[in-house]
Amino acid sequence: MVDSNGLDAQGRKVKGRWVGAIDLGRGPDGKRDRRRVVGTTKTEVTKRLRELRIQAARGTDLALRPPTVAELVREWRRKAAPL
Repeated sequence: MVDSNGLDAQGRKVKGRWVGAIDLGRGPDGKRDRRRVVGTTKTEVTKRLRELRIQAARGTDLALRPPTVAELVREWRRKAAPL
């Protein structure tokens, strides 16, 4: 359910942290794409959720993630240290 701010859900978690969630529809695999953010204040969570919604509206791939250490080492070995 969407509230007046256009956000799907916000609530307080245990340890005094705020949690927000946004439903971005279905992913390419057909599974539900629901993103969660955690922050120390309700304002922080609201800001992060709005940023996610803007990125999704622009068509930004939200599935992108930073490379793992293993991926970085593999790339480095391929480029800088050929055997």
